[in-house]
Amino acid sequence: MQQTGRIANTSKNLIYGLLSQIITLILSFVGRIIFIKFLGETYLGVNGLFTNILSILSLAEMGFGTAITYALYKPLAENDNKKTKAFMDFFATTYKRIGFLVAIIGLAILPFLKLLIKDSVGIQNLYLIYLLFLADSVVSYFFAYKRSLLNADQKAYICSKYRFIFVFFRDLFQAVLIIFFKRFIIYLLIKILFTFLENLYISKVTNKIYPFLKDGTKYKINDQEKKSLKKDVGALMLSKIASVALHSTDNIIISSFVSIKSVGILSNYTLISGSLTMFLSQVSSAIIGSLGNFIASEKQDKHIEIFRKIDFMYYLMYGFCFVCMFTLYNPFISVFFGKQFVFKDAVVLVFCLNYLIEGFLQSFWNFRTTMGLFVQGKYRPLFAAIINIVFSLFLVQKIGVLGVLLGTTFSRVCVNLWYDPFIIFKHGLKRKPIKYFLMLLYKFASLMLIVVVLSAIKHFFFATEYTILSFVLLLIITVTIALAGIVLPLIKTNEFKYFLNLSNSFLKKIFKFTLKK
Repeated sequence: MQQTGRIANTSKNLIYGLLSQIITLILSFVGRIIFIKFLGETYLGVNGLFTNILSILSLAEMGFGTAITYALYKPLAENDNKKTKAFMDFFATTYKRIGFLVAIIGLAILPFLKLLIKDSVGIQNLYLIYLLFLADSVVSYFFAYKRSLLNADQKAYICSKYRFIFVFFRDLFQAVLIIFFKRFIIYLLIKILFTFLENLYISKVTNKIYPFLKDGTKYKINDQEKKSLKKDVGALMLSKIASVALHSTDNIIISSFVSIKSVGILSNYTLISGSLTMFLSQVSSAIIGSLGNFIASEKQDKHIEIFRKIDFMYYLMYGFCFVCMFTLYNPFISVFFGKQFVFKDAVVLVFCLNYLIEGFLQSFWNFRTTMGLFVQGKYRPLFAAIINIVFSLFLVQKIGVLGVLLGTTFSRVCVNLWYDPFIIFKHGLKRKPIKYFLMLLYKFASLMLIVVVLSAIKHFFFATEYTILSFVLLLIITVTIALAGIVLPLIKTNEFKYFLNLSNSFLKKIFKFTLKK
């Protein structure tokens, strides 16, 4: 019965997540085209830079979001409402404090803003723009923690559903107002309004689903639980530092040493990769709650089986995206945004490699979270962060944007790509990781071979000036060769057969879901 519930929740999370993400993805691209046409690449760069600065300020959260989800798995599985409310009361207080802390630190950065932008002359209302970004970030801390309860209880589809509704109307209003007023300030005000409304509404929905959250009785977690949380948060804080160093410092370094316009150009690439990640994360978000429930309730000898399936899934998803991204990135951007927004192939290749490595590591990060392996290897993120920043600062002065991206590559290869698997296999799965590493080498070699074949086809048969028609033709060829090259060698594996059956079941559920609607 429990397994049936997990499958039902996973399917529902996946259906809502994928449908909302597809429409959101289309809106994002339309919005970006309008943004570039009416506001230009400079404000596009400012948007990317301030987003990264606020991501760094999110260090104040210190990994509480992950700790929340993990701590809630057990009381939810045991239907212990008192314990669940005790944790949620504790997290509510903590997140309010974090929100005020982010506001204070954010205000302290104001006097140094122009030092982070090499070519800030001509950017109007720079400080007001930053304050609006800060307000948008701070607002989310007062309500967003309740999403963790829904995610931990395998109800991520609720967040996906309402996220889609609010993002749809946000993007619609932003697009219309940009066309009429051509003001970045108005664009940001709409963003803040819908961030507040979305978080407020989801908070109210959560209270309705879990009425015990508003029963007025105060429960407290015990000293042992606080100690365990502090221990996990302490380890997660280091992971958070590494995540920020890997994802949120690139734009700051590029803005400081290259130009704010380069940040804008890079943001088009990150828009696409980020949209793909959000799309794929609907799959992982749909299963992550079920994964935590599975690990909490099933015997350990089944953990390796589910790990292999999830790792296989990430290889198919991110491997396919890597091949398509490298082949299609520049043709797509050239056709829809303009040739002036295109980077050289070397920059694109390193950017896509970083995306691929991060994708390969997703299965380990998911298992690390659901198994509660926060303390093991807790200092490794610091090494990754130091390597990334040192290499990026050195190489950006030599080879510009390419150097910043290579800094990220070096840090992941030197630390995460080998040590993260080691932690999970040793402390979680109780196995030796040698077979995994051999398979990892095979995966990289296979994908690079497919990329070489597609690059040859692109350069021999397609002109440098792309049209919509030639791009569509290249898209069809790329998808066909990528699927054949990735899937055919693995078609006889147990993991492939498992996901083939799962896909058939999923399509039937979508069909039934559509008919009901």
